[in-house]
Order: sequence, then structure tokens, then C-alpha cells
Amino acid sequence: MENTSVDVGAERELILTRTLNARRDQAFEVWTNPKHVENWWGPEDFTVPHCSIDLRLGGSFHICMRSPTGEDSWHKGFYRVIRPPEQIMSTIFFSDKDGNFIAPVKYGMGPDFPAEILMTVNFTDAGNGKTKLTLNCGLSEVIAKRYQADQGWSQSLDRFEQELKRV
Repeated sequence: MENTSVDVGAERELILTRTLNARRDQAFEVWTNPKHVENWWGPEDFTVPHCSIDLRLGGSFHICMRSPTGEDSWHKGFYRVIRPPEQIMSTIFFSDKDGNFIAPVKYGMGPDFPAEILMTVNFTDAGNGKTKLTLNCGLSEVIAKRYQADQGWSQSLDRFEQELKRV
């Protein structure tokens, strides 16, 4: 993970940055196509038995992440900004298999974990066929570390890079 950096923005939000060996359009495609998302979403050793994406303004995504012990964690969100191939902004929250909101405490998070998060992904042309990906996770660094979301997203980005190599 030598090309990963973790930074706390002005609002103390966790921001992860990667320089990818792929063009922006490729990175955007792997981030938004369910066939690819199934291969990279979640920490290492997690699987994605369900992924639906309606990539349009106001559209939603609904993803089930399964732990190595077989526990399912459902996530849903709505797209607020889509600017191919440069930016995606969406909400994200815990849900049930039908897409209904579930309080984070039901998934083992504390009462300080936000019910809904605004997540932003930027894809910047870094030249020579490379892309700088910047993920603002929408969580403070303190909360991200407390619930290991920083590690989960970092591992997801590792898997994202591996998926890019297969494209």
C-alpha cells in the first residue's frame, strides 16, 4: 500500500487517496459497474452476494457484504452527483435486504456512528494513463478508526486496484 495516504480534511473527515494505473474512464467503470463492484467491495475475505446499481441522479445502489463467518451487512445509498468520469457523490447507510433503513447500532456500531454518510469519490487525471482517486468517506477520522472503517475502506481500495488490473 505504498501509494496510499490517509489525511484528515478541514472538517476532520477521513480521506483516502490512491494513484491508480488506469485511465479515469476505466476507474469510473470499475467503481460503478455491479459486475466489478462485486469483486472489490468490502474488506479482504468478504464477498458480495448482491449488488444492484441504478447509476443516475437520484438512483440508488444496494449492496450486501458478507463476512468470512457468513454475517451479512447491507448498504444502500442514493446518487446526488454523477459526473463521468470525474466525480460521484452519494449517501450511504445501513439497510436491510429490502433496502429499508437500519440504525447503525443494529450492525454493532455505537450511537456515535452516523445514520447516513455523504461519500464523495473524485477521479483526477494524473497523466501517463494514471488516475488519482480521492475518497472522502464522510466519516471523521476518530469514528472511522473506532469502527475500523479506515481499514475496511483501505482494504476495499486494495481490492479495487486488483480489479482494475483484470479489466
